[in-house]
Amino acid sequence: MTLTVRLGTPSDNPGIQRLVSKITMPGPAELCFQRAPDFFVGARVIGDEQILTVVEDSDHPGVIAGLTVISGHDVYINGKPKRVYYSGDTRVDPAFRRRGIAGMLFLEQKKYRSTEELLQGIIIKGNSAPLAA
Repeated sequence: MTLTVRLGTPSDNPGIQRLVSKITMPGPAELCFQRAPDFFVGARVIGDEQILTVVEDSDHPGVIAGLTVISGHDVYINGKPKRVYYSGDTRVDPAFRRRGIAGMLFLEQKKYRSTEELLQGIIIKGNSAPLAA
């Protein structure tokens, strides 16, 4: 098994749809956020620039083992334009968990944005992978 991290493209949409349909968030009401028929449309709603990273396993061609997206847009802070990214839609296939995939995804994303830009997101208590990246 060799895990490869790369930028996602629209040709990944079928694999992304399969992955997203497997992931639910437990709680008083179990949630599953779908992005059908086109995952990329949902990312464009949040920002005008998207950086989607995916992980593939060489033993499972065409299977997306994990993904995460940051969507950027401009805001004004103290009257000056500033680029802000929202990090979300992080998913790791249950069959591939506990292999460091989320951390790999976050580290790859860092290559495509400046440390001067702001990044916001929501991290569920106990989920340390985003903090470590």
